[in-house]
Amino acid sequence: MERYYSLLLNIDDASFSLKPTPDKWSKKEELGHLIDSAQNNIQRFIRVQYDANVHIRYNSDNWVALNDYQTRDTKELIELWYLLNKQIIAILEKMPQEKWETQMSFDVNPSVKNTTSYIAEDYVKHMTHHLESITSI
Repeated sequence: MERYYSLLLNIDDASFSLKPTPDKWSKKEELGHLIDSAQNNIQRFIRVQYDANVHIRYNSDNWVALNDYQTRDTKELIELWYLLNKQIIAILEKMPQEKWETQMSFDVNPSVKNTTSYIAEDYVKHMTHHLESITSI
């Protein structure tokens, strides 16, 4: 996280805001997508500890559009991404061991379930994929 945080802070605003095409996300919107993902995963990682039937799904395009990340201050978005992920780390570090194997769903079909462990690992892979895209020259 620290490495990407530093890399993000070194991207100029013009590069962050540039949309490759009108229908593609800018780097700023892609970071916004990671903010939305973090918020939804915080809900998952908290609720799986007390709710037997967690199913949290969201439409990423709608979330990015409705949060209007393109017009937001870049440094604030970087800070928000960073702090939300520090919160995820804190939640996961305190999670009881038995909850790592608890099943939950984020699929369109709520009967498709994965363990908390799988979802946490998938979250990191997903975030890394987008951060590599955002920070590439």
